[in-house]
Amino acid sequence: MDLDHGQPLRVAHVITGLERGGAETMLYRLLGALADQPVAACVISLTGPGTLAEPIEQLGVPVHCLRLNTPCGLAGGLPRLCRLLRDWPADVVQGWLYHGNLAASLAVGRHGPPVVWGIHHTGTEGLRGRTRGLVALSARLSRSAAASIVCCSNSALVTHRQLGFATERLTTIANGWDTQAWRPRPELRAAARTALDLAPDDLVVGTVGRFHAMKDYPTLVAAIGQLAQRWSTLKLLLCGRGLTPDNVELTGWLRELELLDRVRLVGERTDIPAVLSSLDVFCLSSHTEALPLVVGEAMASGLPCIQTDVGDLRALAGSTGWVVPPRNPDALAATLATVLALPADQRQAAGQAGRTRIQRRHSLQVMARRYLDLWRSVQA
Repeated sequence: MDLDHGQPLRVAHVITGLERGGAETMLYRLLGALADQPVAACVISLTGPGTLAEPIEQLGVPVHCLRLNTPCGLAGGLPRLCRLLRDWPADVVQGWLYHGNLAASLAVGRHGPPVVWGIHHTGTEGLRGRTRGLVALSARLSRSAAASIVCCSNSALVTHRQLGFATERLTTIANGWDTQAWRPRPELRAAARTALDLAPDDLVVGTVGRFHAMKDYPTLVAAIGQLAQRWSTLKLLLCGRGLTPDNVELTGWLRELELLDRVRLVGERTDIPAVLSSLDVFCLSSHTEALPLVVGEAMASGLPCIQTDVGDLRALAGSTGWVVPPRNPDALAATLATVLALPADQRQAAGQAGRTRIQRRHSLQVMARRYLDLWRSVQA
């Protein structure tokens, strides 16, 4: 990818934290995509190193952690942030998430380099009270504190325009995926199924995502419950933080529907390509999202995908997947039944169509080029 032949651009990234999540993972992948370009970067985490500081440092990008107890304790850490940005002078400061955005603007002030904000939420649903207040404050400051405001989806842009963010500052740079890293891996399937306690002939529906209300696991569990008697080999695999057998709330739902023996709760894992290779169908049941990385990963991995009609997921899928209304177990069950009833070769063809769509429209290289173009433009 040949992005630019000019002088190296120095970009400081300020982010709330570096635990593995959508925005955090996207930052890591963006840094990797720009590693061979004339771009120098550093990352500043308002909290701790999380799970991503080490992989980022392995890219040759320094990581600094303010180690605030919470992002809301920014007042005490602001002098350190100012000092870091003074010691590592940037051409552009890129904020990530609401706290990272505001911290970047406060530290830079009116006479520093341009600050770009990064929005990775569709709206305020599911956010805590203090963060909701921060969103309202950010909207009021958006015209003066940000040179540009990048949303990861068009739906996030529309929502934040309605929340009062400066319309003239808002733009969309959709998430991108590395289709070499995320690709069909049939050679992993047998071993992955053995490791995940799945039989070779099981019909496996699965998803990846933390245990959180926005993911709406009750709807997915209820839909599987409707289909359990129809397919004796049907299994549901749930992978992500909090999706473990010691989750009393989750196992209570499963016990009530007599699904404990049908569901594999494997928790947070790092071998997601292998996990995806074990599935026959990927399913996302969230009732709110912007543009979740995991759906693009599943599509790039060649899986037929069912997702709820939230955020930009309908646009992401196009005609290659199945989109259902959120919070509707009956509709989800009916669509799952349709996909599961397809011959295996037809499901594979649908998965390949999704992969082709990601390759053509949503590559990581396209995303990286758009970020670099934006950073260059705000310098003008």
